[in-house]
Amino acid sequence: MIHSLNSVKCVIGRPIATYDAHVARTLCLQTGDGDAEKIYVRVGGNVTLRCPDLPPQPGQQPPRHLTWWKEDRRLIEATRERVTVAPEAGARVALVPGHSALLFRSVVAEDSGEYQCVVNNRQGRRGIVRLYVQGMNGRLT
Repeated sequence: MIHSLNSVKCVIGRPIATYDAHVARTLCLQTGDGDAEKIYVRVGGNVTLRCPDLPPQPGQQPPRHLTWWKEDRRLIEATRERVTVAPEAGARVALVPGHSALLFRSVVAEDSGEYQCVVNNRQGRRGIVRLYVQGMNGRLT
């Protein structure tokens, strides 16, 4: 882990998640399971899921078309001109401006699940991230 005044970043090879530093309860871990990345976070924490198919590069242009899915539901669809957020995503979920990352504020148990980013309408197996929310009792939801 890398600590700074403003955030805690989970770095394993490359950045995969960023958490607000004031959320001391946040747990960050990646484990290997096929092509999917796993992110663990505690209830109430903030987390940013980076699209595995778009490793961060300085000066990189955003993709022409990006869609984030949770299981079979479209959460966010973005083009270079517009970002559309599904109503069920709520105000706690957003696309990080200028990036392809999905930001969750005040994570709840229902945020657990499999997320996939699809870049320029091409599905890639590397685009899958599994988010596990850990309750205050330490159990995964």
